Amino acid sequence: MKTKFNLKQFVFVAKTMFAGLIMFLITFYTNAENKEVILKSKIEKVTVFLNSAQVFRSGNFSINSGTFDLVFEGVSPLVNNATIQVNGSGNFTILDVKQRLKPVLPAEYVIPLKITKDIKILEDSLQLINYDIEDYTSQSDVLKFEKRIIENNKILTGGSDTIPEIKEGLNYLRIQLFDINKKLLELNKTINKLNSKKQKIEEKLNNLKSYNSQVNPNKTESPVNQIVITVNSPAQTNGKLEVSYIVESAGWSSTYDIRAESSDKPLKLIQKANIYQSSGEDWNDVKLTLSTITPSNNNVKPYLQTQYLSYYQYNVYNDLRKSKIEDMPSMASTGAGTTKTDDENIAAQYAYDYTQTVQTLTNVEYSIPISYSIPSDGEKHIISVQNLTLKTDYTYYLTPKIDNQAFLVAKVTDFENYELLPGSASIFFNGSFVGTTNINTSDLNDTLELTLGRDRSIIAERKKFKEENKNVIIGANQVKTLTYNINIKNNKLSNVNIIVTDQIPISNDKEIIVKPLITKDADFDETTGLLTWKLKINSNETKNLKLSYSIESNRNKQLVDLN
Repeated sequence: MKTKFNLKQFVFVAKTMFAGLIMFLITFYTNAENKEVILKSKIEKVTVFLNSAQVFRSGNFSINSGTFDLVFEGVSPLVNNATIQVNGSGNFTILDVKQRLKPVLPAEYVIPLKITKDIKILEDSLQLINYDIEDYTSQSDVLKFEKRIIENNKILTGGSDTIPEIKEGLNYLRIQLFDINKKLLELNKTINKLNSKKQKIEEKLNNLKSYNSQVNPNKTESPVNQIVITVNSPAQTNGKLEVSYIVESAGWSSTYDIRAESSDKPLKLIQKANIYQSSGEDWNDVKLTLSTITPSNNNVKPYLQTQYLSYYQYNVYNDLRKSKIEDMPSMASTGAGTTKTDDENIAAQYAYDYTQTVQTLTNVEYSIPISYSIPSDGEKHIISVQNLTLKTDYTYYLTPKIDNQAFLVAKVTDFENYELLPGSASIFFNGSFVGTTNINTSDLNDTLELTLGRDRSIIAERKKFKEENKNVIIGANQVKTLTYNINIKNNKLSNVNIIVTDQIPISNDKEIIVKPLITKDADFDETTGLLTWKLKINSNETKNLKLSYSIESNRNKQLVDLN
């Protein structure tokens, strides 16, 4: 049995299916366009590495059920996309994380009200002047037209037959031409005045518009950098998102203040961090952590390749010494001190009073709980990190042949135990700036020597002893004997340990023979000729040292000057 085809039923079913398809597509594309929510986020903390920084942001939100794009705006354009991490709390699922650059349309330029009024008045005046110029120009054109008609009259062209008619006609035309020319002259004067006035108004209008463009320039905004987190929630929920990322163009380096009060007290070392960043986002009122790790370095364990041995093929090379000079700026002192008020002295506190040092498996971190603001200006901002008391031994050094005043040298032992970074150091002794030095923590030596400057309380005098200076002729040679007295006076109120150095010349010529004669109580290095006395001199005591040597040489040849 064949079913009878019903056209009306077919049309009804087709319309129903088409309407359902349309509704499905509308629903699909509506859901495909995720709703966007801009989060009010804040940078809470920053971990600053040696050549980068990790920024931590967070933001709260409230969404209905469905899929949403939660947007962190104003992030740095220098975000390393591979380092973005997202955590959250709430009844939602994180579906996707991406970085996006949102273009910003130029804002409509709004002219200030006063300037708008002044411009409107000038433009209205200019329009009225243009109307007047047009009116007077039209009158001038009519008069010129009349003048042309008169000039083309048959009387002037010889079309009249009688002399009386010619005379009468010329007289009339003369009066008319005089009147027209007079009117044209007046009109031209008026038009010229209006054009001059128009020019002045135009100049004033142009100057006003130019002034406004300089004082109120049209501001153009840069594109907005965003991190977009796509989430899905089964129901209305309140939540929180935390995002972190690493940015370049940031980092920190160490500088130091080394302070000594006297030779019987330990050194104070103040470590300072020079933090810089030009990441494109300001760090306002954030907690800082300084880390000695370098995330961008290769973290793959080194592997030794097979080393093959062969004979050396000799070539002549220059002896090149490689040196690395680190350009670290010397910063001004931020050392300890007191702040005086009207009724009391309060010791000023520094960031190092709060800093916590954490030793991890691979690096050192300095956690500074005080909030700081570091703008994105590329400038160095100084923060005190830690204040250390160093185990110190003091020794005075005296070289009377070069300088008659002693130098105080501080020796810091076990220096490698302090986990410091390389950097420049400013040295202060008794509150006075002495100079700078470089702290090289890569040096395997565990003792750091710091020269704290001259001490004028310890002086020396070195003179030749004339009675024992003599020359003896032996055949073709002469023997010259030189003797020196060194007097050292300690004018300090305390006893001191002092190392005194002098020298005996060394011969590089077999014809010149040098013999030490008197080197009492001194350590003598035959290779360098250096003499070293290690002394203890009491307060107000004077010590006398003596050295003597002879030089045998060809008497016909002159020796260099000795002193």
